[in-house]
Amino acid sequence: MSKNYHLMKRDGVYYYRRKVPTHLVSAIGKKVIQVSLHTKDWGEAAKLRTLKELETEAKFLKAAESQESGATIMTSLTYDEALQIVREDLEAADEKLQIMEAKPGPVTERKIRDSQIENEMFVQMLKDLNDPKPI
Repeated sequence: MSKNYHLMKRDGVYYYRRKVPTHLVSAIGKKVIQVSLHTKDWGEAAKLRTLKELETEAKFLKAAESQESGATIMTSLTYDEALQIVREDLEAADEKLQIMEAKPGPVTERKIRDSQIENEMFVQMLKDLNDPKPI
């Protein structure tokens, strides 16, 4: 086994990444388990990997047992899985908001008048060379 077995480094941070056996994908709900170990230190990541290996094996055993018994189980989300779902939802919402804000809104009479007043003020400031205020 390589020293980086089930470890992946992204942006300097180590992640535990493990493929879900194909016969358990439906029970687990995903093809790959990937969890941040929240560390940039390889030694600490290796220790945390051991814990994640045990958690993952237990999850696989539970899923296999439930498949054999025909029961359906609801697996609870880990903190990292829930955080990933929230991040994806926030990114999607942020993307929608950016698209909405990029569209120009209606131009009202007040906006036009305010813009004209600002332009006139800038023209006056530029014409008055004795004005001590910098532009």
